[in-house]
Amino acid sequence: MGDLDVGRRIRQVRRSLGFTQAQFAAKIGTGKVSVARYEAGRIPRADILDAIALEGSVTVDWILRGDKAAKSAERRRTSVDTDLPPLLRRLATLLEQNGVKLSNLPPGYKARYQQRADELIGRVGRELQEYVKLLNSQYRLHENR
Repeated sequence: MGDLDVGRRIRQVRRSLGFTQAQFAAKIGTGKVSVARYEAGRIPRADILDAIALEGSVTVDWILRGDKAAKSAERRRTSVDTDLPPLLRRLATLLEQNGVKLSNLPPGYKARYQQRADELIGRVGRELQEYVKLLNSQYRLHENR
């Protein structure tokens, strides 16, 4: 495992998310200087590797081993679990079509994604309710004219 290769993959994750080093550092729970060091080849602690993998929808194995990990993961790839709610399965399918593979996540990650999906669904649901209220009030105003 080349440390510079690990650094390149960490940089690739950060850039794919569109984050500056400072933004990425805040997301993964470390400082900007640490992110710069990781991208220069320093190997992060296990908890930071876990956070990077989670944010980037990749595995720690891929960060550390690259294509070798991706090839072995493809061989053992299974479809997204059927116990996931239909909306999350659809989201997982869309993500996989865009190169983000949720089916290769280590145990525990799916629960985190489920929680995030539930939060997103809740937020979108509240925003949708507000939008419907706004449309209804606009409709009532129009009817009263």
